[in-house]
Amino acid sequence: MPNLIALLHTGIREEERMILEKAKELGVAMEPLDARGVVFGSQNRDSFTKYSLVLQRCVAANKAENVLWYFEEMGIPVVNSLAISELCKNKFATSLRLFEKGVPTPRFALVFNEASALNAVKDLGGFPVVIKPIKGTSWGRLMGKVNDADGLEMILEHKEAMGVNHQSFYLQEYINKPGRDIRIYVAQGEVYAAIYRFAPHWITNTARGATVEVCPITPEIQELGKKIQSAMGNGLLAVDLFESEQGLLVNEVNDNMEFKNVVKITGQDVPKKIIEYCLSVMKS
Repeated sequence: MPNLIALLHTGIREEERMILEKAKELGVAMEPLDARGVVFGSQNRDSFTKYSLVLQRCVAANKAENVLWYFEEMGIPVVNSLAISELCKNKFATSLRLFEKGVPTPRFALVFNEASALNAVKDLGGFPVVIKPIKGTSWGRLMGKVNDADGLEMILEHKEAMGVNHQSFYLQEYINKPGRDIRIYVAQGEVYAAIYRFAPHWITNTARGATVEVCPITPEIQELGKKIQSAMGNGLLAVDLFESEQGLLVNEVNDNMEFKNVVKITGQDVPKKIIEYCLSVMKS
Protein backbone atom coordinates (compact mmCIF):
# COMPACT_ATOMS: atom_id res chain seq x y z
CA MET A 1 0.00 0.00 0.00
CA PRO A 2 1.26 3.56 -0.71
CA ASN A 3 2.22 5.71 2.22
CA LEU A 4 2.57 9.12 0.58
CA ILE A 5 0.50 12.23 1.29
CA ALA A 6 -0.12 14.78 -1.46
CA LEU A 7 -0.34 18.37 -0.29
CA LEU A 8 -2.72 19.79 -2.90
CA HIS A 9 -2.26 23.53 -3.38
CA THR A 10 -2.61 26.50 -5.71
CA GLY A 11 0.43 28.28 -4.32
CA ILE A 12 2.75 27.58 -1.40
CA ARG A 13 2.04 30.05 1.40
CA GLU A 14 3.68 30.15 4.83
CA GLU A 15 1.15 27.60 6.13
CA GLU A 16 1.96 25.07 3.41
CA ARG A 17 5.70 25.50 3.99
CA MET A 18 5.14 24.86 7.69
CA ILE A 19 3.20 21.67 6.97
CA LEU A 20 5.84 20.36 4.55
CA GLU A 21 8.65 21.15 7.00
CA LYS A 22 6.80 19.47 9.87
CA ALA A 23 6.16 16.36 7.77
CA LYS A 24 9.88 16.13 7.01
CA GLU A 25 10.69 16.59 10.69
CA LEU A 26 8.26 13.81 11.66
CA GLY A 27 9.46 11.47 8.94
CA VAL A 28 6.09 11.53 7.14
CA ALA A 29 6.24 11.18 3.36
CA MET A 30 4.55 14.20 1.79
CA GLU A 31 4.96 16.00 -1.52
CA PRO A 32 3.39 19.17 -2.91
CA LEU A 33 0.94 18.80 -5.79
CA ASP A 34 0.17 22.07 -7.60
CA ALA A 35 -3.37 21.73 -8.95
CA ARG A 36 -2.70 24.42 -11.55
CA GLY A 37 -0.20 22.32 -13.47
CA VAL A 38 -1.80 18.88 -13.33
CA VAL A 39 -4.14 17.02 -15.67
CA PHE A 40 -6.93 15.28 -13.74
CA GLY A 41 -8.24 13.07 -16.49
CA SER A 42 -9.78 9.71 -17.25
CA GLN A 43 -6.63 8.34 -18.85
CA ASN A 44 -3.99 9.21 -16.24
CA ARG A 45 -5.62 8.08 -13.02
CA ASP A 46 -2.87 5.53 -12.36
CA SER A 47 -0.37 8.35 -11.88
CA PHE A 48 -2.15 9.30 -8.65
CA THR A 49 -2.39 5.85 -7.08
CA LYS A 50 0.91 6.49 -5.31
CA TYR A 51 -0.99 8.72 -2.89
CA SER A 52 -2.58 7.27 0.23
CA LEU A 53 -4.22 10.60 1.13
CA VAL A 54 -4.65 14.10 -0.27
CA LEU A 55 -4.40 17.09 2.08
CA GLN A 56 -6.43 19.88 0.46
CA ARG A 57 -4.78 23.31 0.81
CA CYS A 58 -5.97 25.09 -2.35
CA VAL A 59 -6.88 28.74 -1.90
CA ALA A 60 -9.13 28.61 -4.98
CA ALA A 61 -12.32 26.91 -3.78
CA ASN A 62 -13.64 26.10 -7.26
CA LYS A 63 -10.44 24.27 -8.18
CA ALA A 64 -10.42 22.40 -4.88
CA GLU A 65 -14.02 21.24 -5.19
CA ASN A 66 -13.53 19.59 -8.57
CA VAL A 67 -10.24 17.95 -7.62
CA LEU A 68 -11.80 16.58 -4.43
CA TRP A 69 -14.44 14.91 -6.59
CA TYR A 70 -11.67 13.35 -8.65
CA PHE A 71 -9.72 11.85 -5.77
CA GLU A 72 -12.73 10.71 -3.77
CA GLU A 73 -14.14 8.92 -6.83
CA MET A 74 -10.78 7.15 -7.08
CA GLY A 75 -11.16 6.01 -3.47
CA ILE A 76 -8.30 8.16 -2.18
CA PRO A 77 -9.26 9.82 1.11
CA VAL A 78 -9.13 13.60 1.25
CA VAL A 79 -8.67 15.93 4.24
CA ASN A 80 -11.03 17.64 4.54
CA SER A 81 -13.61 15.52 2.79
CA LEU A 82 -15.70 16.83 -0.07
CA ALA A 83 -18.81 16.65 2.13
CA ILE A 84 -17.27 18.87 4.81
CA SER A 85 -15.76 21.23 2.24
CA GLU A 86 -19.06 21.76 0.42
CA LEU A 87 -20.90 22.27 3.70
CA CYS A 88 -18.40 24.86 4.94
CA LYS A 89 -18.30 26.72 1.64
CA ASN A 90 -22.06 27.37 1.79
CA LYS A 91 -22.89 29.74 4.66
CA PHE A 92 -26.60 29.00 4.53
CA ALA A 93 -26.01 25.24 4.55
CA THR A 94 -23.60 25.61 7.48
CA SER A 95 -26.05 27.68 9.50
CA LEU A 96 -28.87 25.29 8.71
CA ARG A 97 -26.85 22.23 9.74
CA LEU A 98 -25.75 23.83 13.01
CA PHE A 99 -29.29 24.99 13.79
CA GLU A 100 -30.78 21.55 13.09
CA LYS A 101 -28.14 19.92 15.34
CA GLY A 102 -28.83 22.30 18.22
CA VAL A 103 -25.60 24.29 17.95
CA PRO A 104 -26.21 27.96 18.93
CA THR A 105 -25.94 30.37 16.00
CA PRO A 106 -27.14 33.88 15.17
CA ARG A 107 -30.59 33.90 13.56
CA PHE A 108 -30.40 33.67 9.77
CA ALA A 109 -32.52 33.61 6.62
CA LEU A 110 -32.26 32.90 2.90
CA VAL A 111 -34.27 35.14 0.55
CA PHE A 112 -34.40 35.92 -3.17
CA ASN A 113 -35.95 39.40 -3.40
CA GLU A 114 -36.39 42.66 -1.54
CA ALA A 115 -39.91 41.98 -0.23
CA SER A 116 -38.84 38.70 1.33
CA ALA A 117 -35.70 40.35 2.69
CA LEU A 118 -37.77 42.98 4.52
CA ASN A 119 -39.95 40.24 6.03
CA ALA A 120 -36.80 38.35 7.06
CA VAL A 121 -35.42 41.41 8.82
CA LYS A 122 -38.47 41.41 11.08
CA ASP A 123 -37.87 37.76 11.94
CA LEU A 124 -34.23 38.53 12.70
CA GLY A 125 -35.15 41.20 15.22
CA GLY A 126 -34.96 44.26 12.98
CA PHE A 127 -32.10 46.37 11.69
CA PRO A 128 -29.17 46.24 11.64
CA VAL A 129 -28.64 42.92 9.87
CA VAL A 130 -25.65 41.44 8.07
CA ILE A 131 -25.83 40.37 4.43
CA LYS A 132 -23.25 37.90 3.13
CA PRO A 133 -22.54 36.02 -0.09
CA ILE A 134 -23.69 32.43 0.34
CA LYS A 135 -20.57 31.03 -1.31
CA GLY A 136 -17.24 31.93 -2.75
CA THR A 137 -15.64 34.53 -0.46
CA SER A 138 -13.29 34.66 2.50
CA TRP A 139 -11.45 37.17 4.68
CA GLY A 140 -14.65 39.13 5.36
CA ARG A 141 -15.09 40.31 1.76
CA LEU A 142 -18.42 41.35 0.16
CA MET A 143 -20.18 41.43 3.53
CA GLY A 144 -22.36 44.34 4.53
CA LYS A 145 -23.94 45.68 7.70
CA VAL A 146 -27.35 47.01 6.71
CA ASN A 147 -28.84 49.66 9.00
CA ASP A 148 -32.18 50.45 7.33
CA ALA A 149 -34.57 49.59 4.50
CA ASP A 150 -33.02 52.11 2.11
CA GLY A 151 -29.60 50.54 2.61
CA LEU A 152 -31.03 47.07 2.07
CA GLU A 153 -32.68 48.14 -1.18
CA MET A 154 -29.44 49.61 -2.48
CA ILE A 155 -27.32 46.56 -1.61
CA LEU A 156 -29.80 44.10 -3.12
CA GLU A 157 -29.99 46.16 -6.30
CA HIS A 158 -26.21 46.14 -6.60
CA LYS A 159 -26.00 42.41 -5.93
CA GLU A 160 -28.65 41.59 -8.51
CA ALA A 161 -26.65 43.53 -11.08
CA MET A 162 -23.55 41.41 -10.29
CA GLY A 163 -25.05 38.31 -11.92
CA VAL A 164 -26.73 35.05 -11.06
CA ASN A 165 -24.20 34.04 -8.38
CA HIS A 166 -25.27 37.04 -6.25
CA GLN A 167 -29.04 36.72 -6.54
CA SER A 168 -29.55 34.56 -3.47
CA PHE A 169 -29.30 36.58 -0.28
CA TYR A 170 -28.10 35.26 3.07
CA LEU A 171 -29.14 37.50 5.97
CA GLN A 172 -27.90 37.13 9.52
CA GLU A 173 -28.83 38.72 12.80
CA TYR A 174 -26.31 41.40 13.76
CA ILE A 175 -24.51 40.55 16.99
CA ASN A 176 -23.11 43.49 18.92
CA LYS A 177 -19.71 42.01 19.75
CA PRO A 178 -17.44 43.35 22.54
CA GLY A 179 -14.85 44.57 20.02
CA ARG A 180 -13.66 41.04 19.31
CA ASP A 181 -14.60 37.55 18.26
CA ILE A 182 -13.08 34.14 19.00
CA ARG A 183 -11.57 31.70 16.55
CA ILE A 184 -11.17 28.12 17.69
CA TYR A 185 -9.36 25.24 16.01
CA VAL A 186 -10.98 21.82 16.22
CA ALA A 187 -9.76 18.33 15.34
CA GLN A 188 -11.39 15.04 16.34
CA GLY A 189 -13.76 16.83 18.69
CA GLU A 190 -10.98 18.64 20.58
CA VAL A 191 -10.45 22.39 20.65
CA TYR A 192 -6.65 22.56 20.65
CA ALA A 193 -6.14 26.31 20.08
CA ALA A 194 -8.16 29.50 20.47
CA ILE A 195 -7.52 33.19 19.87
CA TYR A 196 -9.32 36.48 20.36
CA ARG A 197 -9.42 38.74 17.30
CA PHE A 198 -9.76 42.42 18.20
CA ALA A 199 -10.80 45.20 15.81
CA PRO A 200 -12.61 48.54 16.04
CA HIS A 201 -14.50 47.53 12.88
CA TRP A 202 -17.41 45.11 13.13
CA ILE A 203 -15.51 42.69 10.85
CA THR A 204 -12.73 41.10 12.89
CA ASN A 205 -10.74 39.11 10.33
CA THR A 206 -6.96 39.25 10.71
CA ALA A 207 -6.80 39.80 6.93
CA ARG A 208 -8.60 43.08 7.62
CA GLY A 209 -6.12 44.15 10.30
CA ALA A 210 -7.46 42.56 13.48
CA THR A 211 -4.98 41.98 16.29
CA VAL A 212 -4.88 38.66 18.12
CA GLU A 213 -4.39 37.40 21.65
CA VAL A 214 -4.56 33.98 23.26
CA CYS A 215 -8.06 32.96 24.31
CA PRO A 216 -8.37 30.50 27.20
CA ILE A 217 -10.04 27.24 26.17
CA THR A 218 -12.86 27.13 28.70
CA PRO A 219 -15.10 24.11 29.35
CA GLU A 220 -17.85 25.96 27.44
CA ILE A 221 -15.61 26.39 24.40
CA GLN A 222 -14.42 22.78 24.58
CA GLU A 223 -17.99 21.45 24.77
CA LEU A 224 -19.08 23.68 21.89
CA GLY A 225 -16.19 22.37 19.81
CA LYS A 226 -17.43 18.80 20.29
CA LYS A 227 -20.94 19.77 19.20
CA ILE A 228 -19.62 21.56 16.11
CA GLN A 229 -17.48 18.59 15.10
CA SER A 230 -20.42 16.23 15.58
CA ALA A 231 -22.67 18.46 13.45
CA MET A 232 -20.23 19.16 10.63
CA GLY A 233 -18.38 15.85 10.45
CA ASN A 234 -14.93 14.69 11.44
CA GLY A 235 -12.24 16.92 10.02
CA LEU A 236 -9.97 19.90 10.59
CA LEU A 237 -12.08 22.96 11.31
CA ALA A 238 -11.56 26.60 12.23
CA VAL A 239 -14.65 28.14 13.80
CA ASP A 240 -15.59 31.77 14.40
CA LEU A 241 -17.53 32.42 17.62
CA PHE A 242 -19.41 35.47 18.83
CA GLU A 243 -19.81 36.37 22.49
CA SER A 244 -23.42 37.41 23.10
CA GLU A 245 -25.86 37.92 25.93
CA GLN A 246 -27.15 34.41 25.17
CA GLY A 247 -23.66 32.90 25.38
CA LEU A 248 -21.34 31.79 22.60
CA LEU A 249 -22.77 31.68 19.07
CA VAL A 250 -21.17 30.00 16.05
CA ASN A 251 -20.82 32.48 13.20
CA GLU A 252 -18.97 30.50 10.51
CA VAL A 253 -17.04 27.24 10.08
CA ASN A 254 -13.96 27.11 7.86
CA ASP A 255 -12.50 23.93 6.39
CA ASN A 256 -9.20 25.25 4.96
CA MET A 257 -7.90 27.42 7.74
CA GLU A 258 -4.96 29.76 7.89
CA PHE A 259 -2.97 29.31 11.06
CA LYS A 260 0.40 31.08 10.97
CA ASN A 261 -0.75 33.73 13.46
CA VAL A 262 -2.17 31.06 15.78
CA VAL A 263 1.19 29.28 15.91
CA LYS A 264 3.00 32.54 16.66
CA ILE A 265 0.57 33.68 19.36
CA THR A 266 -0.38 30.43 21.11
CA GLY A 267 2.69 28.28 20.49
CA GLN A 268 0.41 25.44 19.42
CA ASP A 269 1.97 23.15 16.82
CA VAL A 270 -0.90 23.33 14.31
CA PRO A 271 1.05 21.69 11.45
CA LYS A 272 1.69 18.69 13.70
CA LYS A 273 -2.02 18.47 14.53
CA ILE A 274 -2.85 18.53 10.83
CA ILE A 275 -0.38 15.77 10.01
CA GLU A 276 -1.45 13.64 12.98
CA TYR A 277 -5.05 13.89 11.82
CA CYS A 278 -4.06 12.88 8.28
CA LEU A 279 -2.22 9.84 9.65
CA SER A 280 -5.29 8.86 11.69
CA VAL A 281 -7.44 8.98 8.54
CA MET A 282 -4.92 6.85 6.66
CA LYS A 283 -5.08 4.20 9.40
CA SER A 284 -8.88 4.13 9.60
